[in-house]
Amino acid sequence: MDDLATAAVEAALAAGATYADARALTSRSESMGARNGVLESLDRTSRAGIGVRALIGSSWGFFSVPDLSPAAARRAGTRAAEVARASAMVAGRPLTLSPQPAVRATWRNEVRGSLGRVARGEGRSPGRRHARDP
Repeated sequence: MDDLATAAVEAALAAGATYADARALTSRSESMGARNGVLESLDRTSRAGIGVRALIGSSWGFFSVPDLSPAAARRAGTRAAEVARASAMVAGRPLTLSPQPAVRATWRNEVRGSLGRVARGEGRSPGRRHARDP
């Protein structure tokens, strides 16, 4: 995903930003609900996207897209610079950032645990709605 973040930042700089950064994200989650040892719901979600922050003058522009394609990353960078340029029409005090090296990082969170007596596939079907028990 470094290449997508790089493409987004390069597009923002090419569009006139003096500074830009980007964050590419993929997120997956699972949740389950059980009552009295019976599985009642099981949900899986995933999302992905890239967000860009650009600086022109003393004004920031932000733009994000729910797409991890190179074209979408470049579009997000360009649009972030456009938003910053529009914001710069009402300029604030001059802004100077201290020179810092670029930071590249990843973060992961792995959760491990026991479902106890509830096993996947037991109880109610996770894909269907059920009336509440009385």
